Amino acid sequence: KYLLTIVDALIDLYGQDIGVGYDVGCTFSKIVQDSPLLSTKAHDARIKFCINAFHGYAHNCLCQIQHHPLYLSGFGLEDLKTMERVFSASNAVSCTMRYTTQHHWTQGLNLHFQQWDDDNFFFPFHQLPVLVLNFSGNCLMNNYVQAWGLIDEYTDAVASLSSSLGVAEDDLERWIDEERQFLMDLKEELSDCVLACSYIQALIDQDNAQ
Repeated sequence: KYLLTIVDALIDLYGQDIGVGYDVGCTFSKIVQDSPLLSTKAHDARIKFCINAFHGYAHNCLCQIQHHPLYLSGFGLEDLKTMERVFSASNAVSCTMRYTTQHHWTQGLNLHFQQWDDDNFFFPFHQLPVLVLNFSGNCLMNNYVQAWGLIDEYTDAVASLSSSLGVAEDDLERWIDEERQFLMDLKEELSDCVLACSYIQALIDQDNAQ
């Protein structure tokens, strides 16, 4: 219920077309869809749930195609691991307050996160053009610049490779759709895959027996 409350607050705050990353975003999206209080609101807001880029590879192939940010438009370079970075950075504070009182322990963490906010979400407005004043922080600006850098660097190379292989952009989308449909229709493992795995297992058993 706490997660549903957070989603409700996000929709109220940001409106439509929100992307939310969660370790089990695939399962949570179904919970939201089944919620009698939130399903309609979430549907109207076109909120999109996905799994984060790191943990996503532990999910099965069908789940990845449907929920991994690599296959979803709108997430750009975001890997959805911000919280892990925040917690990891706070570990550096432990050496300075390990033996302090509770007051100084709380004070140290508070100062750390104040500095974190200044470093990551503060803009030197006088140095930026008017068009970027509405960005919420340096992290967004850095991702934006990095994305354009990748586009400039690889557009010609990708176009050349696509031409030499006879592959169009529509083909890439179609292949993903075909793979998704194949996995959805797959009721049992293919016999060739079962045979190959059995062969490998037999080799392992033979090696262990020797």
